[in-house]
Amino acid sequence: LSSSYLGFGVSDLDKDVEELDLVLDRILASANRDATRKKDENENAHAVALVGHSTGCQDIVHFLKRGRHKDAITAAVLQAPVSDREAMCMEHGSEAIEAAHDAARLMMESGDGDSLM
Repeated sequence: LSSSYLGFGVSDLDKDVEELDLVLDRILASANRDATRKKDENENAHAVALVGHSTGCQDIVHFLKRGRHKDAITAAVLQAPVSDREAMCMEHGSEAIEAAHDAARLMMESGDGDSLM
């Protein structure tokens, strides 16, 4: 997903949902092309499960709310879910988070909202 690795902090959940839907477009199309498989031979042949770790859990929850293929998901595993906001507050303190919000507001007001902090 775009939000992984170098994309962390500069992407968003909606973009990740779009990308997961694109992956599922391929997976589901491939499964549907297999017309020779009988459903009763392998009931779970088309089962799709999502596994998320840490902030990937946020992606899964968001996908299950908004994804085009959310009804195709038969299971979801949330491994060590975390809230980025709560983790940052615990690590840096609420004053540092509020200062970052103030800096971001100033950047937006000055027309510099597309720059990274």
